[in-house]
Amino acid sequence: MPTTEGFGKILWNLNLNEIESKVNLLRKLENPPHSNLIEGLLQIILALDIFLDTSLQSSESDNFYIVVYNAVHLDSGEIYEL
Repeated sequence: MPTTEGFGKILWNLNLNEIESKVNLLRKLENPPHSNLIEGLLQIILALDIFLDTSLQSSESDNFYIVVYNAVHLDSGEIYEL
């Protein structure tokens, strides 16, 4: 998987239309990821729907993606991982 400077490997590259089904799949896993990740994805859906509605863009567009990385390297030297 490709990496981006300051970020770890890409875990998911999700089209906006796929986020809700990904959340539903994650909830059904025997060992689901931390609940903050699932809640965060749900909040992204809500926030982007509001943004796209107010900016008159279609939230059904195939041009909008969310990229989730396994880690973020901060300028302070700290590393946050999933």
